[in-house]
Amino acid sequence: VRHEGLAKRYGPVLISYIHEGPGLLDHPPLLREALRAVGRFAEVRPGLAEELGAGACLRVHVESPDEQTCRLAEEALAWLRTPGGPTVQGP
Repeated sequence: VRHEGLAKRYGPVLISYIHEGPGLLDHPPLLREALRAVGRFAEVRPGLAEELGAGACLRVHVESPDEQTCRLAEEALAWLRTPGGPTVQGP
């Protein structure tokens, strides 16, 4: 994520893991780890993450019935809204 070239190359792959479609991870623990990774990506490169559609993908997961999935999506969205620090408090 810190290397711009790698972020641009692999960011779309990372986002595809949380995007509703053929690349979506259907195993909840893997999806949660992908959400954590997208959150880290959004922390370091919020502009690129938003450009790649992370915000729209994350908003879908905020509606998840799984509490952890919902919280991780909210935390990642907070990085997109507030570069420099999330505003969401976790349990």
